[in-house]
Amino acid sequence: MKHTKIFFIFIIILMYGFVFNSCTHSDPEKQQLKEHTREQNKIKSKVNISLRAAHVAYNVNRYDLAVDKYNIAINAGWLDGIDLYKYADSLENEGKTEESRIYFQRAYNELQKFYPNHSFIQVLESRGYRQSL
Repeated sequence: MKHTKIFFIFIIILMYGFVFNSCTHSDPEKQQLKEHTREQNKIKSKVNISLRAAHVAYNVNRYDLAVDKYNIAINAGWLDGIDLYKYADSLENEGKTEESRIYFQRAYNELQKFYPNHSFIQVLESRGYRQSL
């Protein structure tokens, strides 16, 4: 008798979980954002040293070093809008204006998605960048 009660309680708990899990409707956009964040966290752990070196080089105006280090992270798949902006700015300061425009646009798109109130967006908009489809 005791085992029967435990069995029924277990079945009720399973059914309860099944009903509530099947009734939740997740927003596909939120799901995509979670997946993107999960992927970026995996990449960041692999390129963390390069990103730190890039930030230091950028902050002391060593754009040549910053370009090299940001390039490692970006080639690994790192797509953070702030870092893309700094990479594009470093490219521009190195005289690579055509390439910098591509990365400024990518930075703008990423910032719009994940940092919609960031001050870099205003800077980029004042320079003529807009959301691309």
